[in-house]
Amino acid sequence: MDGTSVLDKLVIQVFEANDLPPHTKDAAFLKIKFGAHKKSDKSHTAKGRVPVWNHTTVIDLEGRVDDDTLIKIAVWHKSKKRDHYSMGDVTFTWHQLMEAPSNIIEGWFPLKLEHGTTTELGQVRIKMEIQFITLGQLDERYHPRRRPKSDKEVDENSEKKRSLRGKLEENPNTPTSLIRSTSADHSSLGNFEENPSGFIPGHRKSRSIGFLSKTKKEKKEKTEIIFPPIFGSALEDVMKRQALTDPDSTIPQVVAVLLTYLGRDDVVKTHGIFRESGAANHIKEFKLRVDCGEKLEISQFDEPNVAAGLLKLYFRELPEPLLTFAPYSSFISFQNRNPSKEEFVMVIGGLLHEIPALNRKLFVALFRLLCLVSKHSSENMMTDANLAIVWAPTLLRNKAETMASAVEDSRTTTLLIQNMICYFEDLLPLLE
Repeated sequence: MDGTSVLDKLVIQVFEANDLPPHTKDAAFLKIKFGAHKKSDKSHTAKGRVPVWNHTTVIDLEGRVDDDTLIKIAVWHKSKKRDHYSMGDVTFTWHQLMEAPSNIIEGWFPLKLEHGTTTELGQVRIKMEIQFITLGQLDERYHPRRRPKSDKEVDENSEKKRSLRGKLEENPNTPTSLIRSTSADHSSLGNFEENPSGFIPGHRKSRSIGFLSKTKKEKKEKTEIIFPPIFGSALEDVMKRQALTDPDSTIPQVVAVLLTYLGRDDVVKTHGIFRESGAANHIKEFKLRVDCGEKLEISQFDEPNVAAGLLKLYFRELPEPLLTFAPYSSFISFQNRNPSKEEFVMVIGGLLHEIPALNRKLFVALFRLLCLVSKHSSENMMTDANLAIVWAPTLLRNKAETMASAVEDSRTTTLLIQNMICYFEDLLPLLE
């Protein structure tokens, strides 16, 4: 089974606070918000006498993480005199967490308790960890396999069958509805044409009847259709499988459907398209349907932000970013020279020919849409600069990236993607 890992859960632990008044420790409670915007925030609130310290919150990550996702941990104090005192909050970006060593952030973070004219300072210890799951484990989660029977269980089952058959021979009047068919020729079923269901009258449906159960080959074929999934697989592997049924396709079918839908006149003008998050449960549902072999249709979408979120999720889960790791340093060093438009088109056009042809075709398809979205920025408020902020971390990454290098290069990568969108129509003749 494929050992590729995908995002599974985010575990947040809040341990204790230092230098805060005793009454604050006893009465504090915790509120965790996970999301990019107020509409998409998913709040996890813990209340009680001492719930904050040594409290653990687990958040399911499937289909919910976006490039602009924020994790906000707010600690409050509730008193008898006033409703609430804010003790401050600690906010992390998803980018910080993904780039942290072993995807773990742990340490002491400042809190501030304000009541009246008094301000008290303290610290809280927080640990956040991303947990991953392999595709093999994901398969087992949604399609659990039965434990194979031991030799002892097989022998016991055979003994039970022999005992039942003996009882039937000793007492022919035993109701057939109490006895499973165990004979090799299934003679107790009667004429199959008269009883096409294949079951003994009055007997509940049973898979123990050989000619009605699925064969091992059928079960294996079903597993091969589902795994490896589309999301999280290499672009080359996806296109090889797709070529078996659609040899003329040049980009993944799910991407083609999403690009077509998002390029419609009524959709491309959606306010905040690609910046605002869609319903996480709907994105997750579409992802699972695609990974189970379903071909999506444009008619299935009626919420632009869900389609936009699904498209971003596909590119984010590629094992290697769309622009690949190899030319990363060349992209960065060139953009840092602040080239003119003519120089940018000529040099970037050449660098894009260093990435695989499949990636280049997908680049053209995606940036054709991003260019179209930016042209309607007066209506959707998504300029090429705004689109670059959303897409740059997904499309361009350093293979040996650290948190420090990511922060250092973020302005350059964003400006590079912005120029690619802005000058796309000039780049296009060099790419087709």
